[in-house]
Amino acid sequence: MDAVSGTELLTILLQSLPDVLSDAGFLFIVCSSLAEPEFNNSIPTDIIVEPLGQPDGIEVPFDVEAVLNNQHWLNWLIENRRLTRRGDLYYHRIRCYALHKAEAAGFIDKWELLQRIRRLNTSLQSISSENGDLQKVKINITKPKDLLTVDKVSSLDTIILRFRDIVTPNHQTINLHRQVIDQQGYVWWGWWKKQTEIAPKDLFRDLSQRLHSLSNEEAFRIYLFDSGQEYLFSARLLQIAFQSGREIFCPEPLAMPPYYRDRAFAAWFKLTSIKEEPSETLQSLVYRGFPTLVSGFPALIGKQIAEPGELRKMDVTLWWISSLVRE
Repeated sequence: MDAVSGTELLTILLQSLPDVLSDAGFLFIVCSSLAEPEFNNSIPTDIIVEPLGQPDGIEVPFDVEAVLNNQHWLNWLIENRRLTRRGDLYYHRIRCYALHKAEAAGFIDKWELLQRIRRLNTSLQSISSENGDLQKVKINITKPKDLLTVDKVSSLDTIILRFRDIVTPNHQTINLHRQVIDQQGYVWWGWWKKQTEIAPKDLFRDLSQRLHSLSNEEAFRIYLFDSGQEYLFSARLLQIAFQSGREIFCPEPLAMPPYYRDRAFAAWFKLTSIKEEPSETLQSLVYRGFPTLVSGFPALIGKQIAEPGELRKMDVTLWWISSLVRE
């Protein structure tokens, strides 16, 4: 059997339920509103669908690289599947379901699990109606105060920051930051982390301590990875600004591109001399860790980075890495 994915996999899975579910079995599934027609049209007649939670589901950011980098595909989802855009982000809704056989097809509520599911569903819907749209997450945004800063360091350890041209045309993210460098001598780069990631405050503090111990002549180089075009850039890091547990605005709004001056982020990096790196540079780097994830990829620590696609496939926006050789 050939490998399948996406909505084709969803269709095959649902249509096979009469054969793969036991008489007391359940399938618990989370489905995107973008695949709602395929979901509804693939349910066999002898399978019952029990919705869980809010009838409208939960709104979450849509962050699929292959789609976000294909404008034709994006437009189709907006026009036909109710993908929505607010600011720089796209959103869809996810819904939870419990599927089981119909009684006529032999279903047995062996452990009274169906009764528990329906009671839970009633409770969840009641809570949702009392508290409104629970999926809206409040972010504590504050102006920078007592920012942690780091100055000029040289080290084998460094980081890669991920970005892509979503709100700008291709290559313009780098070009717009370079323009600010040409005018000001430096630029502030906002770290667009994913909502599922955590800010690695321990790593930032460790960098701060190490940076202050080095001479002014030494510099710390970080990398910027364009996950859309799979280009790698290096830049000299002058300073990091962040506050533990809070998103902050740029310390110097006039020293950054104007297209995202009104945004707050978990960290800001003051950079100079952004330059494109040859493709083989990645192969001179190894993974040290994945500090933005609660559970990272321990098997990859110490592994040499093979190629850009390896980074692109990870749901990560910051990597902690080391050089294979001393520069």
